[in-house]
Amino acid sequence: MNTGRPIEIRIVLNDEQRSELRRLARTAIGRVSERAHFVLLSDQGKSVPEIGAVMGYSAQAVYPWLARYQQQGVAGLYDEPRSGRPPNAPHLAAIVQTQTGQPPECHLAGDNIPGARGIGDHWFAGDWVPGIRGR
Repeated sequence: MNTGRPIEIRIVLNDEQRSELRRLARTAIGRVSERAHFVLLSDQGKSVPEIGAVMGYSAQAVYPWLARYQQQGVAGLYDEPRSGRPPNAPHLAAIVQTQTGQPPECHLAGDNIPGARGIGDHWFAGDWVPGIRGR
């Protein structure tokens, strides 16, 4: 039974294309970045099932994006417009853009939890240790 899908898609990039996709993979938000990684992994010789396994997708989800890249280039990695009501909160895009440029906050596990053990906690081995954090 022929599903119309090729058995394998292999993409070979030139230096300019590779550079553009690496930039896109670093700067694009969400799925576009992942799709750029699909293409870069294909260029490295990975098969579609291997790309899916590495990226957490099925091979059936990877195939269409590689095919779109072959046909449309980088433009094919972006979502097409969808039907329905357009978003009415344009300020959300600015918030997402700001957040993606900031490093994540990091907290130690067990920090400030009574009974937790570890360096920097207020409680150590079940005994209160005053003054560690100026309390």
